[in-house]
Amino acid sequence: MKSIKIFIAVLYILALCGCSATKNKLNHFTSSNDTLLIRSQKHKGAGLFTIGAMSPEFINPDDTIFKNTAILPKELVNISRLQVPVDFRQEKREHVDILKGTKNGHEVFIIDTNKNYDFSDDTIYNIKQLNWYSDENTVKHKFLISNGSKIVKDSSWIDLGTDRGNLFYRKNEHLTASFSIGKNNYKIGIADSRNPLTFTYSERAEIALLNDNGQIKDTLLLKDKIVLGEFVKLGRNYYKVEKLSNNGEYLTLIKDDNFEQKTGLQVGMNAPAFKGVSVNGIEINSVNMHNKTSIVINSCGCGGDKASAQAYYDILQKYGGKINVIRLDSKLEKGLNGIQIDVDEEANKEFYSAYRGEYCSRICYVIDHNNKIIDKFDGEDWQSFPIKI
Repeated sequence: MKSIKIFIAVLYILALCGCSATKNKLNHFTSSNDTLLIRSQKHKGAGLFTIGAMSPEFINPDDTIFKNTAILPKELVNISRLQVPVDFRQEKREHVDILKGTKNGHEVFIIDTNKNYDFSDDTIYNIKQLNWYSDENTVKHKFLISNGSKIVKDSSWIDLGTDRGNLFYRKNEHLTASFSIGKNNYKIGIADSRNPLTFTYSERAEIALLNDNGQIKDTLLLKDKIVLGEFVKLGRNYYKVEKLSNNGEYLTLIKDDNFEQKTGLQVGMNAPAFKGVSVNGIEINSVNMHNKTSIVINSCGCGGDKASAQAYYDILQKYGGKINVIRLDSKLEKGLNGIQIDVDEEANKEFYSAYRGEYCSRICYVIDHNNKIIDKFDGEDWQSFPIKI
């Protein structure tokens, strides 16, 4: 009897340990978990995303803006220097310290990888043509950064290259977060295409479901990408993308039961109401336009972008009276035919806030007769993908 009691006690302890291990297993959850704290992994290159770049401003290495004097390599001439902050949010900022110069007639650069301000003991790299869709010429760099709760060791990859005679700099990385809910497996991808400078992740970082329990994407469309505050569907449930930690190390999702009642610009949401006055005096109101599908087309013709502006006319010609086609832009010529809305006009400010929100946008939204956002696409690419009508 005593041995039976001991055996039962051992089973009980093992069961408790098993439950604890399951509960704390990284990136594994159950359907009863309302909050998912998912750890991500960092990868070289953009993956399925597109990463932008910025034009760096190298200056004289003796400029007083630099707090530490650099030891320059003797074999370089025409030397200039650049310091890029690892994290703008940190009070005590670490920088990526870079020299640019010429060696044997070729433009080169050096990164102070050991952070001793001595560039003579670091690798010299040739400045090559920047390949926007490749990671072959990236340079790995290690640094310290906050993950939102503490300072951690981290690393990334840096591109410094030319395109059409201009020099560009960017971090070239993306994140993935693989996790499971019960028996279903998922992978989310993350990239911050609008923040190529620092190694932090902004509120505009792009987030996409790459693996939906075996359905794996090999291409990302605009409608596949969401940002913080929007929602991802995992199985039968929607989860709000609540938080992305400072360096992207942790992603927080919170279950939400009211997605289909929400109003917004994400596919599946109720379309925001709008009203406005076109440049030829037509007054429009969304409540009167649910008799057929509507497309709201953002263009940037005012900045010389002919492709996004032409998309309005091409879509109008193709679909004619089958749909409502509405163009939003600024500085539009008075009297233009169709429904063309100048967002600079006071009467159209609410329309601007609901569907544009920034000076230059090329995003187009398809609204069905039930007032649901059913598709979104880049105006320049409208012919590449079928528009849901």
